[in-house]
Amino acid sequence: MKGLRNTLIFLVALSLTAAGIGIFAPKPRVAIVTPKLTWLAEQADDFDVYFLGSSRTYRQVIPELFDRLMAEAGKPVRSFNLGIDGMRPPEDTFVLEEVLKRRTKPIRWVFVECNPLRLTMRDEDQDTLRAVYWHDWKRFATLFRRAFLADEKKRNWRDRTKEIAKAWPDFSDHLGYWLQNTMHLGQGHAATENWLFKGGTPPVPMHDVGPRRDGYRTSEAPEQMTGGQLAAYQNELAEMLRNPSRADYADRVSQEELKEKQRIIEQAGGKMVLLIPPFTASKYFNPKPSEGGPLLLDFSSPAKFPELFAPEHHSDSGHVNRVGSEYYTRQIVRALLERP
Repeated sequence: MKGLRNTLIFLVALSLTAAGIGIFAPKPRVAIVTPKLTWLAEQADDFDVYFLGSSRTYRQVIPELFDRLMAEAGKPVRSFNLGIDGMRPPEDTFVLEEVLKRRTKPIRWVFVECNPLRLTMRDEDQDTLRAVYWHDWKRFATLFRRAFLADEKKRNWRDRTKEIAKAWPDFSDHLGYWLQNTMHLGQGHAATENWLFKGGTPPVPMHDVGPRRDGYRTSEAPEQMTGGQLAAYQNELAEMLRNPSRADYADRVSQEELKEKQRIIEQAGGKMVLLIPPFTASKYFNPKPSEGGPLLLDFSSPAKFPELFAPEHHSDSGHVNRVGSEYYTRQIVRALLERP
């Protein structure tokens, strides 16, 4: 009983300490994420439209062009590119919630890059603040379901044990990041350092919000593919033309995450529009057809959108360059205006 009591006292003290640090410590500064959230904390109501996604949104959708084309069509809007390099579900849902809760006016549209939930962390994000900041209770529960409860088929205990063992290494990473985020580990040190040596929290640089403060920045990658990269892309493109890609519905947790985004957006007074960008693949994540589902704008077909897949408009197989971004933005506007 004494050991149990001491353990409970330790856990309560740890929880109270973590809560105290969370109140007084500055939030972790994450490249691209923190500047955009900081900017929108005061400017959120200035925008009618958000574009949410990975680098295929951040580096490929041009708000200035989108707004101009919409105004020319008699539907003036002001849009903000909320794309972040490498962002996938459920991180994007966290970012969406953070932005929408700051609004006092209804949003009009949120364009969401259509991606399945990713359990494996990118190598470049491992053991960084980028891996930690979004791991709250809600995202932790989503990741748990994705790791261990995504398969709807009935399995015998041996198969289930193998599936759990396979998912555990990736999930254990998320468990560590969730604990680090919940306990606010390292934030007390950051607060003390700011107070003692920097005279307070320094301002957040706005470079990643873009020169027009609309969230868009061009990629720093070369504009054109060369050599082996170009040859590999042309082979991938030829294969897609021979064997058109198929729709992939992934797992039920990824589908639930799409519905959760739709619920959040509609609660904020807006409509969700799903985007499938132009990149080479044999299959693309799609929402399951359902009544009341979101509008889907699919640009994944090189046969239907040859200019979006033209090698001269790509910087690599997964991203269009500046000229390709203009084509892509124009196609988004065109497809949107054609829908009722």
